[in-house]
Amino acid sequence: MTFVAVYEAMNYNRAAEILGISRQAVSQNLRELGNQLGGIKLFLHDPVNRCVTPTSEATAMYPDVKEAVEKMVEVEEGLQAFTSESKAVIRMGVPSSIASVLLADFFKEFNQLYPHVRFEFFSKDSIELLQQKKIDFIVHMKSALSLSNFKVVELYEEEYAFIGKGINKNISKNELLDLPIIGHKESLNELKNLNGLDFTPFLEAPTAETIYGFTKNGMGVGCFFGKLFEKMNDDAGVIRINVDGITLPRVSIVCRYNKSHITKAAKTFIERLSKFCSDRYQ
Repeated sequence: MTFVAVYEAMNYNRAAEILGISRQAVSQNLRELGNQLGGIKLFLHDPVNRCVTPTSEATAMYPDVKEAVEKMVEVEEGLQAFTSESKAVIRMGVPSSIASVLLADFFKEFNQLYPHVRFEFFSKDSIELLQQKKIDFIVHMKSALSLSNFKVVELYEEEYAFIGKGINKNISKNELLDLPIIGHKESLNELKNLNGLDFTPFLEAPTAETIYGFTKNGMGVGCFFGKLFEKMNDDAGVIRINVDGITLPRVSIVCRYNKSHITKAAKTFIERLSKFCSDRYQ
């Protein structure tokens, strides 16, 4: 197991977290394995990038060892439990707006059940970090990316809403087209396709915070997450706008992780998160 964990993580510390052992134990296990195989070296250290790279011998043996380990995991699954006394670090790529508003209650509940777990959030380049196996999972829009070899857990469905400040609560389609539009690139493209619209957005925003911030400053109509807006305590005069004759897009919010590269703590977190979202937002 140690060999496979290091080969996939390309990092001793990360492999140690996944296995629930110390870094020293990881090094010792690899030395013993190398000695058993005739004194070969399995990994080379890369101090610049703070990682390890497999040798040709390690690359050649990986497929067979991986298959054997997967069979062992099937047998051992469920024998070792993640408990309220367990210590762990869960690394995740979750949009801060979703984490701090829609999932705030969940984080409180999980922390009360597992007080020794530490959360680390990554918002920048989280998809790349997941592919590099440096974080445990990401929460994002399902339509935003198609990744193979990853487990997808459906969390909840979002329907977009128009929001604005200093704008009438009810407007027509033509009035909408006369106003600057602010939103995610994917949602704006789907909005155009659903309604056969031809408009130039004022801002293709990368985050919900950006959309809300520009809208709050009266710079246009925001195409925003409906559930997120309903949960926000708005004291800035931003209201929901009804546009006659417009069909708004919907999107699934999902959790995505590598099934063969997940810690027990992260797996428990995802299972509980799925139930929380099903109870609260479906």
